[in-house]
Amino acid sequence: MTQPASPLGIIAAGGVTPLTLAEVVRRSGREVYIIALKSIADADFSEYSHDVIRLGAVASIMDHLIKAGCQDVVLAGKLARPALSAIMPDMRGAKLIGKVMGAGDDEALKILRDEFMESK
Repeated sequence: MTQPASPLGIIAAGGVTPLTLAEVVRRSGREVYIIALKSIADADFSEYSHDVIRLGAVASIMDHLIKAGCQDVVLAGKLARPALSAIMPDMRGAKLIGKVMGAGDDEALKILRDEFMESK
């Protein structure tokens, strides 16, 4: 018998894309767990297992994704690079800021991916 897939972790930014993705994934038979970025995500995720966490709370985001059993994580939705003063990073986030702020979008996502992989 096959083990069910772990929930897909969705870090939700603005717009309908995160909600559409959650609907498609659930229809395929896989559960989702959503981190709705506070003051950024604007969809209604009440039908899904989710938490609302601020962008700069990197340790909390990682901890929630791991606790939910997520092995795969995606970022979905519109996310403009915020001003540094708006991020309010936790200690873990502060360690990543120097790397991420100087990187292009693709490289920044790779840095965050690597951080998540090291956390598991």
